[in-house]
Amino acid sequence: MRHRYAAAALALAATAATVAFLYAGDPPADARGARPAASVPSAAPAAATVAAPTAADLDFARGMAAHHEQAVLMSRSLLAKPGTPERIRAIADFIAHDSSARSPR
Repeated sequence: MRHRYAAAALALAATAATVAFLYAGDPPADARGARPAASVPSAAPAAATVAAPTAADLDFARGMAAHHEQAVLMSRSLLAKPGTPERIRAIADFIAHDSSARSPR
């Protein structure tokens, strides 16, 4: 399970590094928020390096995994409870199925 947390943290770090790389050196926007056409970011080179995930990245990934597990458990509990309003059941069903796909377990 530890490797899944590390993989999630690495993906988060890679995304952050890619965004930072693509927007590095962009000139500031004018008063209307427009940027010169030359500042539109292009695709990152294939050999872009990514920093190793930090302790904060790993903590975030662990916290999100726990968050999704709790959401699935609470949703399943609501689905099993008689008398739960239909709208609440629909939301709980969506969360249970959506979040269970993301859960590292």
